[in-house]
Amino acid sequence: MELIDHPLFNKYIIGSPSIDWGYEYILKQAEGYVANNDKLSSNVFMAVGALEEAGENAKSLTVTNLFRLENILKKEKLEGLDLRTRVFPDETHLSVEYMNYIHGIKTIYKKPEIHFTQKIFK
Repeated sequence: MELIDHPLFNKYIIGSPSIDWGYEYILKQAEGYVANNDKLSSNVFMAVGALEEAGENAKSLTVTNLFRLENILKKEKLEGLDLRTRVFPDETHLSVEYMNYIHGIKTIYKKPEIHFTQKIFK
């Protein structure tokens, strides 16, 4: 997981991650990181579609594992970590992709305050 292994960036949008891949290697990696570190200077948005664990995908643990990763990263209150997660209620793994990007960008990049009335009537 680049966020922990090789932090080249300080802003991450993580959409529908396959956390169960490699026998939950990412969860083990995150647990090891928080056990040995007290900082993680990153702004992170993680999201999934709620239907990724419903119907024919009932065996998937995408939503559950996202919350497991969130709990690990928030447990020790890492200095500098701004982590926000979101579950989109009526979305599947295929339909949530653009929601992740749109909301991720809005979340990790602070929108500047623009007071239109001040600009117009100045």
